[in-house]
Amino acid sequence: MGLSGNFYSNEFTTSGAAADLMVQYRTECGVADATLKKMTIVSLVNIGIKINRATAYSYLHLNSDGEYVLSLDERNVVVDSLVIEQNTAAVFLAGVY
Repeated sequence: MGLSGNFYSNEFTTSGAAADLMVQYRTECGVADATLKKMTIVSLVNIGIKINRATAYSYLHLNSDGEYVLSLDERNVVVDSLVIEQNTAAVFLAGVY
């Protein structure tokens, strides 16, 4: 069975340490209560992330193309909060909400 919902993707740049990327995502997609059911995040540098207010930062996987990637589907987690550790980080985020 396929996943239903709305899709939005864009490149985001965080401003300040511990910025919640979901705040920017919700603003840009225009849905104040968007919660991601499926997500892919890509960065050219390794970044620390906390999903759903986790207590410790996790780091992305370096793939064979030299990109740092994390992909989650509807069986893994529902993303309400996505905090980026670095002061300024440019990431591509695609999600279904």
